[in-house]
Amino acid sequence: MRPELPTDLNFTIEDAEDVAGMHGRIRLQRHDYSGRRDSQLLRPSAWMDFERRKLQAYEYLCHIGEAKEWIESCIGEELPPIVTLDERLRDGVILAKLIRHFEPDCVPKIFEAPKLQFRHSDNANRVFRGIRQIGLPESFIFELTDLYDKKNIPKVIYCIHALSHLLARRNRAPNIKNLVGKLEFTDAELLETQKELALSKIAMPAFNNIGNQLARELKEPIPETEPELSEEEGWEQQWKAHTDQLVMLQALSRGYLVRQQELHRHNQLKQHEMQFIHLQSLARGHLARVQQSRQQEALRQQTGHVEQLQALARGHLAREQAKARQRAWRQCEPMVVQLQSLARAQAARQATDARRGDLRQHEELAIRVQAMARGLLARARCEQLRRQREKEAAAAIKIQAVMRGALVRKAQREQEEHYICHVDKVVKIQSLFRAKMANRAYRNLTFGENPPLHTMKNFVHLLDDSEQDFEEELELERLRQQAIKKIRENQQTEVILNDLDVKIALLVRNRISLEEVIKASKRHYKIENDAQLASRMLGSLDKTSRQRLSSYQELFYLLQTQSSYLGQLLFIMNQRGTNEWSKKFIETVVLSLFGFAQNQREEYLLLKLFQTAIKIEIDSINEVSEFLRGNPVFIKLAMHYYRGAKERKYLRDLLQPLIREVVENPELDLESDPLVIYRSLIREEESRTGVRSQRPYDVQREDALTDAETRATLIRHLQQLRDHTERFINRIHASLNTMPFGIRLIARELKEALMHKFPNERETSIMKIVGHLVYYRYINPAIIAPESFDVIEMMISPLQRKNLAEIAKMLNQVSMGKMFADDNLFLQPLNNYVAFTSEKFAQYSLAVTQVQDPETFFSMDEFQDLTNTTKPTIFISEDELYSIHEMLEMHLDVLAPEVHDPLREILQELGHPPAHEDVSHGNEIVLELTPRVMHLSDGESDIKHLFFETKRYLLYIIRIQSGRTLLDILDRPVTQWEEQQYMQLRLKESSRKAAMSRPSTNRNSLMNITGVSFAALKQLARQNLEKLGTLGKVSRDNDYQDMVNAIATDIRNKHRRRVQRGEELRKIRDTQLHLQEKAQYLEEQKQSYLDYINACMAQLTTKSKKARPFPFTRQYFHLKDLERTGRVPKFGSYMYTADRLYQKGVLISIDQHSPKHYDRITLTISSDEPGIFTIVASMMGVKLPGGEMTLRLEDLLQAQFNNVPVLALFDGACKVNVNLLVFLINKKFYS
Repeated sequence: MRPELPTDLNFTIEDAEDVAGMHGRIRLQRHDYSGRRDSQLLRPSAWMDFERRKLQAYEYLCHIGEAKEWIESCIGEELPPIVTLDERLRDGVILAKLIRHFEPDCVPKIFEAPKLQFRHSDNANRVFRGIRQIGLPESFIFELTDLYDKKNIPKVIYCIHALSHLLARRNRAPNIKNLVGKLEFTDAELLETQKELALSKIAMPAFNNIGNQLARELKEPIPETEPELSEEEGWEQQWKAHTDQLVMLQALSRGYLVRQQELHRHNQLKQHEMQFIHLQSLARGHLARVQQSRQQEALRQQTGHVEQLQALARGHLAREQAKARQRAWRQCEPMVVQLQSLARAQAARQATDARRGDLRQHEELAIRVQAMARGLLARARCEQLRRQREKEAAAAIKIQAVMRGALVRKAQREQEEHYICHVDKVVKIQSLFRAKMANRAYRNLTFGENPPLHTMKNFVHLLDDSEQDFEEELELERLRQQAIKKIRENQQTEVILNDLDVKIALLVRNRISLEEVIKASKRHYKIENDAQLASRMLGSLDKTSRQRLSSYQELFYLLQTQSSYLGQLLFIMNQRGTNEWSKKFIETVVLSLFGFAQNQREEYLLLKLFQTAIKIEIDSINEVSEFLRGNPVFIKLAMHYYRGAKERKYLRDLLQPLIREVVENPELDLESDPLVIYRSLIREEESRTGVRSQRPYDVQREDALTDAETRATLIRHLQQLRDHTERFINRIHASLNTMPFGIRLIARELKEALMHKFPNERETSIMKIVGHLVYYRYINPAIIAPESFDVIEMMISPLQRKNLAEIAKMLNQVSMGKMFADDNLFLQPLNNYVAFTSEKFAQYSLAVTQVQDPETFFSMDEFQDLTNTTKPTIFISEDELYSIHEMLEMHLDVLAPEVHDPLREILQELGHPPAHEDVSHGNEIVLELTPRVMHLSDGESDIKHLFFETKRYLLYIIRIQSGRTLLDILDRPVTQWEEQQYMQLRLKESSRKAAMSRPSTNRNSLMNITGVSFAALKQLARQNLEKLGTLGKVSRDNDYQDMVNAIATDIRNKHRRRVQRGEELRKIRDTQLHLQEKAQYLEEQKQSYLDYINACMAQLTTKSKKARPFPFTRQYFHLKDLERTGRVPKFGSYMYTADRLYQKGVLISIDQHSPKHYDRITLTISSDEPGIFTIVASMMGVKLPGGEMTLRLEDLLQAQFNNVPVLALFDGACKVNVNLLVFLINKKFYS
C-alpha cells in the first residue's frame, strides 16, 4: 500500500529555480524533510514524484490564472479567485459573456440563476455556437459534460487558451500572458488541486504547444519559436526593445527635477520681486546700451568679414538643400522607376494598337489570301492521291474480293462447326432469346409510348371476354346494390331509433300521452294502410308523378356526371357557414348520390367531384396560407370517403402492428413534461418504500429538471419517442404501393392545383401541405383513436392513448416540417430529427402524388353507361331529395347562368319543391339514373362512336393480316385464304357468345358487321380512318399510330381490371358481413324500443277519467256553453283569465295591455286531436283579431328540450313561460 504524503510541507515558488533555457518551467528540487516525523515514509525517489505532481498542479493553476486574466481583459469584469474559478465556470455565464464580446449574434440572451439548473446548458450551447462561428477547430472544443458535470475542466481551460491564440492571430484580442512562476499559492490549494487532478484521471493538455497545434489544425504556417532566455537576458532584451521610451522617461524626469529647482528659486526671488525688478531694469538698460555701442563699433571695424561670412553661410545652405533634394530622389527612386516603366508600357501599347489597327484594315484581304493558298495546296494533294489510286484500283478490288470470300467461307465453316458441337446450348439460347423478345414485346406494349404493330398483335387476344368475366361483373353489381341498400336501411333505422329515444325520454320527463310515440312508430314501421302511403309517394301510378320521377332521375344523373354543379354548390354552402343541416347534406345526400363509392363507377365520379371541388377551392384563395387557415369543404367530404372499407383495411394493415407494439408494452411512457415525470417518480418512490419522499412535490418545471433522475427519465422518453416515430415513418413509406388510389389522387389534385395557382411557390412548401393533408386528415385519426377505425379491437387506457397522442404529435410536426416552439419547450431537443425526417417525408409526399389519371385507373370512358346492361341506381329519401332540390333552386343563378343550361331546364320542369312539413321523412326512393339527352349523332359523341367502331374493325383486321404498320396492312390486297380465316374467326366468336348465358338487354350493339366480307371490312376501316384524320383524331403521317396506341391501352388495362374486380368482390363481401352484424344490433335495439312502447300502451288502457268541475265556476259555465252548442272538444277545454295565468307565472306579458286589464282577457285552451291544442284569446267575450292559434305539443316539448325559457304566441303578441305551460297542460290534459 502506497504511503500518504504529508500535507503541510514547506514549499515556496520563489525558492525554486527555472530550468535552463526554459523560462517559467520550475526545476525539481529536493527539500529537507529530515526534521519531520514522517520523513522515513519517503523513499529516495518518492520526493521526485511528489514534487512533479505538485509542480503539475501549480502549472495548472497558473494556466487557470492566465485564462482568468485574459477573460477579465476582454469582458472588463472581475472574476472569482483562481481556485474557485472552475466551479463558477459550470453555469456557462462567464463563457457566454466572453463569446458575446466577440460574437454578439450567437448569444442573444444569457440565463443566470444563483443555483445551477439544467437551463444553464443553453448558455453552453450558445458558447459552442459562438466558438464554431469564430472558427476554432473541433479538436479544441470541450463537451457539455466536461463543463456542466466537471468531467474535464482542464479541457475547458485548454479551449480558452486555444481561443485566445486564435483571436490574437486575427488581431481581435490581446495575447494571453505566461504567468508560470509569477503566481503564488498555498500548500493547501496546491494539494487540493493535486488531489482533484489525481481523482479525475485526466491527461493534462499540452498548454506549451498549443500555438503549433492550432496552426496545424488551421493549416497555417507554424510561427517560429524564439529560444527561452534567462531572467537577466530577458530584462536586457526588454530594455533594448524600449530604449526610446526609457530615454523619453529619463528626459521627462530630468525636466521635472529642473522645473522643481527653478520653482524653488522662483519662490525665493518672488519675495524680493520689486527690488529685483528695479535692479534688473537698471542693469538691462546699462548692458543694452554698452552692448549696442560695442556692436556698432565692431560692425564698423568688421564689415568685410561679415559680408564674407554671409556668403559662406548662403553657400552652405544651398549645398544642404541640393543634398536634401538628392536624398529625396534616392528615397523615391523605386517610384520613379515604376512611373517610367508605366510610361514606357503605355507608349508600347499605343504603338501595338496602332499596328493592330493597320492590320484590321486589311483583315479580309489577308484571310482571302490564306484561304486561297490552303485550297491550292489541298487540291494538289488530292489530285496526286486520286491518280495513284486510279492506277491501282483494279488490283486492289480483286485482292479485296478474294480476301473477303476466303474470310467469309472460313467464318461460316467455323460457325457451323461451333453450332454442331454446341447444338443443345444453341437451343437453350434460342429459347432464352425468344423469352427475352416476348418480355421486351410485353414491356413495349406496357410502357412504350408508341408500341409497334407486330408487338400488339401478339397480345390482341387478351381483349376477349370470358364467361367468368361476365358472371363476375353481374355478381359484383348485385352485391354492390345489396350493400348500398343495407347501408341505407341501417342509416334509416339509426335515425328512427334516435327519434324514438328522444320521444320516450320526453314522455318519461313530462308524462305526456303515448299517441305521438305510437304515431311515430306506426309511421316509421309502416303500420299505416297502403293507400295513405301510396298517395304521398313520388312514384305513384299517374302520368304527372311518372314525369316528375323521370325528371328527378335525369337531375341526379346530371349531378353525378357533371361535377361542376355539386362542386360549386358545396363551395357556396361552405362560404355561408356549415350548420347542422349542411353537415347532414354532406354526409347523407352527396354520399348517397355516389353510392358510398362501392363500385368503380361511383368511386370514379366521386373522385371527379373531389377534383372539381379542389380546383374551385384553390381558385378562390390568394395565398397558400389561406388554405391552411381555412376549412375547405372537400376535406369534410373526403373524411367520410376515407372511412370506406378499403381505406380502413389499408389503415389496419399499416398501423395494427405498430399500435399493438405501443399498446401491449406496459412499461412504455412517452411523457415529455418534466414536472409530470418528477411527480410520478415521487409517487412511485413513496409507493415502493412506504415513506414520504424527501423531494418537494410542488416545484417549477425548471427545478424539476434539475433532478438527475427526472432528467435521465426525460432523455429516455425522448429517445423512445424518436424510435417509435421512426418506425411509424418507415412503415408509412414502405406502404406507399398499397395506399388506396383515391387518397393519392386527392393529394395529386391538390398539388397540381396549388402549383398552377401559385407558380412562384417552392415545390417543397407545397409538398409539405400535401403531406400534412394525407397524414393529418387520413392517418392521424386512426393513430389517436385506433378502435374507431377497426385498427385494433381492444380498449385503450389513458396512458396508452397519451403515448399514441405523443407519437401523432411528432408525426404531425414531421409532416408539416415545423420545429417545436416554446409551447413544446422540452421537445425542442428533437428539432434536428424533425428537420431531417421532414425532408424524407416531403419525398414520400411527392411519391404519393405520382399516380395515373382516374380514367386510366378505372378504365372509364363516355360510353360506359351506354354499354352497361343495368342502369346506375341510387337510394335516397324524400326529404333528402327535396332538400337538394331546394338548394339547387336557391343557387340556380350561380350554378347555371346560361338560359339553356340542362340543370336550369330540368328544374323548370320540376317546379318548386314541396314544403318540409308536407314531406314524408321516412320513405325511401329508388332512382334509376338516366341521361337527359342521348343524341349519339351529335358533336363529339359521333366522333367518339366512330373512333370506337373503327377500333373494333381494326381488331379483326390485325388478327388476319400482318404488316410493319397499320397503313401497310390496309394497303395490302385481300387473298382467298385471308377471307376464309376471317369467316372462321367470326364463326368461332359467334359460337362462344352463344355458349355464354347472357340476360336479355335492350341495349343495341354499337356496330353490326354480320354478312360483311373481309375486304369490305377493310374498306370500312379505311373510310373511318380518313374521316378521323379529317377531324384530327388520327394522322396518316405516322401511319395511324394513334389508333394502335389506343388498342394497346385497352390491352394493358384488361388484366388489371380483372385483378381489380376480384379485389372488389372480396371487399364487398367483407362489407356485407359487417353491415349484417350492424343490422342485427339495430334490430335488437328496435325490438327493445317496441317492447317499451307496448308496455306503455297497456298502461294507456287503464287511464283514469277526468274529474268534473265544481258547479257555478267559470270552468263549469264554459263546459255548459260548449255542450249547448255541441262543440265539446274530444280531449277537453279549459278557460282561464289572463290575470289568473299571470299570477301562476304561466303568462309573462301581452303587448299593448297592462297587467291591470288582464282580468278582462280570457284564454281558452282546447284539444280535439292528440297532441294539438287550440288557444283562443278574447276580451269581454269577444275574440280578439288574430286571437286564435294552434300549438303542437311536440313543438312545446322541443322548445323545453332545447332549454328555451320563453315562447312567443299569437305572432309574438303574447309571451309565456315554457316550463309552466308544459306543467299546466300535463296537469289538465294528461293527469
